[in-house]
Amino acid sequence: MFRKCCLCFVGVFSLIGAAMADPPTHITRPPLDNQGPIFIQIESPGPADGTIIYDSLCITDTAAYDNGFGDTCGGTAIFGQPFDLQVADDFVVREECGLNGVIMDYLTFTGACPPLVCISLFKDNGNCGAPETPVCYVEIAPSCVPFTDPIFGLAGVRMIVKTREPFCTLTPGRWWITMNPKTETDWGYVVADNSGAPPCGDATCDALLRDGQGDNPCCTGGDGFGVPDWTPSGAIFGGINTIAMRIQCGFAQQEQWIYRVNKVKRKTDQCGCTCQECTHRVGDIVCYDLECFQTPPDKLKAFESCHDCSACQIQLLFIGRGDCPDNAKKCRCD
Repeated sequence: MFRKCCLCFVGVFSLIGAAMADPPTHITRPPLDNQGPIFIQIESPGPADGTIIYDSLCITDTAAYDNGFGDTCGGTAIFGQPFDLQVADDFVVREECGLNGVIMDYLTFTGACPPLVCISLFKDNGNCGAPETPVCYVEIAPSCVPFTDPIFGLAGVRMIVKTREPFCTLTPGRWWITMNPKTETDWGYVVADNSGAPPCGDATCDALLRDGQGDNPCCTGGDGFGVPDWTPSGAIFGGINTIAMRIQCGFAQQEQWIYRVNKVKRKTDQCGCTCQECTHRVGDIVCYDLECFQTPPDKLKAFESCHDCSACQIQLLFIGRGDCPDNAKKCRCD
């Protein structure tokens, strides 16, 4: 773990390749001065492909973090030996969730995107605690967005996992999540706020931490925190800690019949009123549920009501069966 105030100093080291005897739980040098409010410019991770159910990324975006915990599998090139430290934070699921997106922020030495991250999910034990064994575990290649760290002067990396289909189903209740970057050539401290009153997120429960001790399916390595079981981080480092992260739910996308608009004609009603504007345009993609047609026709004729009068007549040509594009229009069977 590291904090804005220097907890201890064990020696000067280069950013890469310096073997260290002490565990990488916190930064071992004074942070840079922080003068006044800071807003970190981070490229957007893109639109949500589902529903965001928890978001505390503003801890990073507003430079509100004053802590970071060693939360990586590896680090041999940085410390001379591997470690397998884990940090977990909690979030609440209101209704069944197909987890398909996780974002967490890390302060690293090299700024490189790790080849894999290991994600573990644990169901809360009812007392702001997590069991030793995860309900769900996956290893996924992330995408990454770099950011400048004005607090400690390290290389910030926003690690993003988004999948087309959910990789874990979560039932309603409180859950814990840990995400370990898996890399031997770097080390990451997950960004956190230690105040107990973060600008966003939930500080109901203190973030948990532990040494892997064989319970971390991501890797094996040296100890650092000195606790083999999940322990509130504040019990070791003080405060109530909240990790900067975003959790997103979605459900597997269903295949649909896909059509392209070939013709659009404005119709005239019995009163001589002609539709002035049609929302469909030639080239637009239109999708129908598979249940609409047992065998999809090559051509479809559809009508769109106008807000002023009459309707637009639309001719659709069949393209095929597949995932409906995000910008497509979706039509009912009737």
